[in-house]
Amino acid sequence: MKIFMVALMAALAGQAAAHMALSDPCPIFSPHCTNEMTLPAGASYDYSITSPMPYDGDLSKGGASWSEPAATWTAGQDVTVKFFGTAYHSGGFAELALAYPGSDTFVVIFGDYGDFFVDPATKTGPVTSYTFRLPADVPSSDNVRLRWTWIQNVGNLELYLNLSTVKIVGSKSTSFTGPQQFIGNHKGYPSLPESMSRDEKLAYYKAMPNVTVTAGGAQPASGATYPTADAPASSAPASAPSPTGY
Repeated sequence: MKIFMVALMAALAGQAAAHMALSDPCPIFSPHCTNEMTLPAGASYDYSITSPMPYDGDLSKGGASWSEPAATWTAGQDVTVKFFGTAYHSGGFAELALAYPGSDTFVVIFGDYGDFFVDPATKTGPVTSYTFRLPADVPSSDNVRLRWTWIQNVGNLELYLNLSTVKIVGSKSTSFTGPQQFIGNHKGYPSLPESMSRDEKLAYYKAMPNVTVTAGGAQPASGATYPTADAPASSAPASAPSPTGY
């Protein structure tokens, strides 16, 4: 029995390690980071960092944060995010979004809709590093929350979510407007099953409203008008915002 339990624990640990997660900027309390971070007093490492979000889990992770930003980004310059893991589930839909102090409204700064973690040339994966241009008009702030979300293409589709904190410098802008981050396959939010086509899933992302964030928070957003279960993907409004990858 002891040997069986040891083998089972090793197998479960291997499965957890196989899933994908953010590694740079370091997710809050992750033990698997490109750059080692110091845990705040009383905090402990989150060894479930590669696991999907519990269906009714806290999307803000209880407001936890590192004692200092995990990275410093310059507005208008290229930034790089890195991931680790092996089970990329044939890609999926992913977004990176920012929320400023005093607000839980996340605005999208990067998106890949259907092929995240997949190399476009070889159609294999996982791709574990993405470089993109941070918008020039995101406001500077010492403590901006960065949230990565991913819903994979195959398997029991679930929401993967990591949170980090970054410092943004070099901006003269006081506000930034972009699409609000989509949340799916979570309690109180739309469900995107594997049986949905890419275009059907994409319609939900396109339905998200624009939001305006400032260094002091965000303006209220109008609610998303999601497509109905029997509506074609083209039902997404023509004026819907279009982050990278649409």
